[in-house]
Amino acid sequence: MRLALWTTSGTDYAVSMRILVGVGGFLWFCMAACVGDDPVGSVPAGSSSGGPDSGLGGSSGAGPNDPDASQPDGAVDPQLLRAVSVSAGASHTCAVLEGGGVACWGSNANGELGSPATSLGASSVPVRVSLSARATQVTAGDRFTCAVLESGKVDCWGNNEFGQLGRVPLGPAGGVGEVVEPPADTRGPWKTPIVLSAGSSHVCATVPGAYAIPIGAVVNYGWCWGKNSARQLLRDTNFALSAEPLLAALDGTEAPVYADTVVSGADFSCAKAHLPFPSGAVARGIQCWGANGKHQLGKALDAPNTFLGQPARSGDPYLPNPTLLTAGAVHACAVADAVGGGTALYCWGDGSNGAIGTVTSTDASGAPHEVTGVEAAAITHLAAGGNDTCIVAAGIVRCMGAGQSGQLGDGTLDANPHPTWSTVDVPPTVSSLSVGGEHVCAVFGGAARQPGDVRCWGANRAGQLGDGLDLNAGYADSPEQKFIRATPVSVRAARP
Repeated sequence: MRLALWTTSGTDYAVSMRILVGVGGFLWFCMAACVGDDPVGSVPAGSSSGGPDSGLGGSSGAGPNDPDASQPDGAVDPQLLRAVSVSAGASHTCAVLEGGGVACWGSNANGELGSPATSLGASSVPVRVSLSARATQVTAGDRFTCAVLESGKVDCWGNNEFGQLGRVPLGPAGGVGEVVEPPADTRGPWKTPIVLSAGSSHVCATVPGAYAIPIGAVVNYGWCWGKNSARQLLRDTNFALSAEPLLAALDGTEAPVYADTVVSGADFSCAKAHLPFPSGAVARGIQCWGANGKHQLGKALDAPNTFLGQPARSGDPYLPNPTLLTAGAVHACAVADAVGGGTALYCWGDGSNGAIGTVTSTDASGAPHEVTGVEAAAITHLAAGGNDTCIVAAGIVRCMGAGQSGQLGDGTLDANPHPTWSTVDVPPTVSSLSVGGEHVCAVFGGAARQPGDVRCWGANRAGQLGDGLDLNAGYADSPEQKFIRATPVSVRAARP
């Protein structure tokens, strides 16, 4: 996969699954003898499923929305994966398991599953990532992955052509290793990230902050690393990349972004930010920086300092008091104060696929579009990726945008834009939601950080849906849609 973030190529991954035996239940981290590409649920013959940290569910068999309980290779009634959170990348997916372990599935062309690409080209069942400590979160980007560990470190693996693994040497593939801790910056501390967000070839971390005099309160800070060709690191374009985290501050000389949360799009970044004004007033709004070819910064294309934007409602200087924020490939969305009171869902950027609730990009000013058809106050999860946006509102999963690979989750499969909401037939217990290149995954646990079953839908050419598909065969019952599932399927922990 060599295209931009959140796209998949037409290459068929012809990789047969390897069934390993004699491997114990999945621990919260791998000891020296662990193999990075062991299937998560492999257990010795005649034994029970793994222990409390195995990531295996207590039930097995097909979920209620699986199109076919049997697998093309004859696997019968495999265990379901149990996870506490999930992150969908361009063409792979990763999850944090109950015991703090990390498992990934899908494309491994650059080692994004944590195993050498020479030994594993792709996997349609989760494989374990060997980490030095328990993980608290994971984020999957375009051919690379990063995780925050309980030890306070950040580990990354996969493609490192632009320093997105946070270390050198640069190259198309890198094993699991630590992000280089940056030099101290007196304007904002580097600490263990509380939010990690991967874009196409860069990562932004939200770290706990300190008391900021201009704001008059304790704030968080953003640190970003990786590719900087569009100033997505908020640095001068002379810096094409950085293999160590940089404080998100204009050209590295001015005040940093005072953030609640920083998220990464393909080649841009946005933050729920505290915005100080020359008058001394402070407001909570959104600050974006990086590429703006499709208004993804929420401003006009020909405006000065195009790399820096501040999405604003029509007639207002900013989008006030955002509570949720997400970024896709070339669009972004937020829940914020509505005109006249209450809250509303606003999206801006590329609308050609309907991902912002309209089939056109935002107007010439770049102002956000107010999305209708859902009660914004009922939205508990908001996720964007590729050319799609998904939400959970009142327990119901809904998606809008492109549907050519079934990523709307309601059976839709066509090349038309879909600016109105789909309804995905899944339980009303979503605890984690993530949109990838052309697929979507969710954890159904009912409460944050509680383990639940994982289900995915959309493109599956590299096994990124994790359903145990034989990658040589595709879906035998649907040759015209060989690597697509337009309704959710359950992620399998292993194939017996």
